[in-house]
Amino acid sequence: MGTSAHAKASDLGGFSVSAVVPERCDIASDALSIDPASGEARGTLTEFCNSSRGYHILASHRSLAANEKVEIDFNGQSVLLSASGQSPIAFRSGPRRSREPIAVRSENLNSDMAISLSLALY
Repeated sequence: MGTSAHAKASDLGGFSVSAVVPERCDIASDALSIDPASGEARGTLTEFCNSSRGYHILASHRSLAANEKVEIDFNGQSVLLSASGQSPIAFRSGPRRSREPIAVRSENLNSDMAISLSLALY
């Protein structure tokens, strides 16, 4: 059984409340697979991050030959993918939640190409 606290009008008091919110970041996209015949893929990218530290969106893909060119259009910017197979697509400076279209264009692909998008905290 609980006990009530009683105070006079002249009594002073206070309390504080605090909470710890876990850092959570996630990214999801439609499968982006480029066929050499069409050279294009379109989809949607959903990102969520409550971190104030910022984060990078990265594209992982197979290595590109010297004659192959792949470009990603996302959030008003175009980025050429690196031949190495790991390419930064965007940097976010703080918390964010969005759903944006993403488009991929390619030239001279020698074989099919899949692109995996991920998020890395800064």
